[in-house]
Amino acid sequence: MGETFRISRRPGIWETVQECELCEGRGETMVEHAVVDYMNGGYLTDKLDTCPDCDGEGHVPVDEEEEDENEQAGKMAYSGYILVNGSATDAEE
Repeated sequence: MGETFRISRRPGIWETVQECELCEGRGETMVEHAVVDYMNGGYLTDKLDTCPDCDGEGHVPVDEEEEDENEQAGKMAYSGYILVNGSATDAEE
């Protein structure tokens, strides 16, 4: 899973996004392209092209469910409790 961070596309409006796993945040990746060859039927070749998952931006939007889970995990981390095997325990124990 890629790194999650916040970006602002418009002033005052922040979005939580995740680094694209396919291109690792670069915006470009190796993509298969079909080459027409009428004599031999054609073939596939790899070319460096815009990432199809993130459209060259290097990040993808985070699902609302996943964003809520991340917020809950952050609250648990800062509330003094540690989540152990699905149950919360006091961090001082």
